[in-house]
Amino acid sequence: MPLLAALQDKPVQDKPAYRWLVLAAATAAQATASFALLGLAALAGFLQRDFNLTAAETGLLITASYAAPLFSLLFVGDLLDRKSERLIIGVGAVVLFVPFVFAAASRHYAVLLAWLFIAGLGYSATQPGGSKSVSAWFRGGRLGLAMGIRQAGLPLGGAVAAAILPAVAAAWSWRAAFVAGAVAALAGGLFFALIYRPPPEDADAASRREPLTVAAVAGLLRQPWMRNAIVAGLALVSAQYGILTWLMLDLRDHA
Repeated sequence: MPLLAALQDKPVQDKPAYRWLVLAAATAAQATASFALLGLAALAGFLQRDFNLTAAETGLLITASYAAPLFSLLFVGDLLDRKSERLIIGVGAVVLFVPFVFAAASRHYAVLLAWLFIAGLGYSATQPGGSKSVSAWFRGGRLGLAMGIRQAGLPLGGAVAAAILPAVAAAWSWRAAFVAGAVAALAGGLFFALIYRPPPEDADAASRREPLTVAAVAGLLRQPWMRNAIVAGLALVSAQYGILTWLMLDLRDHA
């Protein structure tokens, strides 16, 4: 297929300036994907009003969008060990874009939940894919700085979404805000896919490890260190998204 052929890795010369372009593209991909997904919290009030939802049903919309990565991130990370970052992030942007557009057209709450769950699968490609690409180009120095900049794309995307999407929803509708988020995510992912090339030393590297299986994941989850990491992550992320979602609704009702 022409798209797949266009996303095949072709090595570039090791130019110091190019790695900063890679960093900019990876940060943009992270920020635009976060713009779409984190923007859901800023639109919670509009969705609750339009679908006549309870607070619990409104929160479930956020849960749906982040449920898919719980199951898919390990497999996406495994795929990144064997396939091109360009291809995975590019396809992930498309997978994020399409469900968001269909979600914008949804007339039923259950259908909206289903599309947001599928959109979360596309978001799964951005985080590990961007980290791997930045690590590949900055492993010789300034890796910590580069990873810090790239990770800043996540709150940056959320902050811009909170500033823009409610205004779009107020002026037109939350459906228009969904489409705006979808277009931003697609643009960021395809921009990365178009400009990224692996470092020369990685261009021909291929993992010979067997693909990750469900049984292997189950064994990994039984490890004490993994359970500890999951509990810590759950506590931190639950606080973050609880505040993002419920504070918005509470401020609307009382302020």
